[in-house]
Amino acid sequence: ACTMAIFGATGDLTKHKLYPALYNLKREKYLPENFAVIGFGRQAMTTKEFRDKVCRDMREFVQGEIDEDLRDWFIARPYYDGGDFGDPLFYENIGRELAEIDERHATNGNRFFYMATPPALFAPISRKLAEADLTIEENG
Repeated sequence: ACTMAIFGATGDLTKHKLYPALYNLKREKYLPENFAVIGFGRQAMTTKEFRDKVCRDMREFVQGEIDEDLRDWFIARPYYDGGDFGDPLFYENIGRELAEIDERHATNGNRFFYMATPPALFAPISRKLAEADLTIEENG
């Protein structure tokens, strides 16, 4: 069980590569039932609008025939929040949203962050995540 948090969720890398890859992983039974995605971007968009976008992107970029049941499973899992990646309040919201998704999808706090952003944003986003206590520190 896990939640994938994608920074840059509305960009080209995500729609061309990540969503098709996630769909294919589920098709091949490599994704657990308790799986969710939360996308973060700079655009204002509702989760419903984001799910509609993901569905359109999948139709365009997933190769081969799309299984409707699998598509429905997949489309029920993305969430979205737009904001300023430099704003500490944005990361407070992220913490609350991740907790809600953990509860809804029984992901038990297991999550990972994917940066589909320009490389110059990797370190600032990582620092903000750490400052908001959204990362864990491995010892040993």
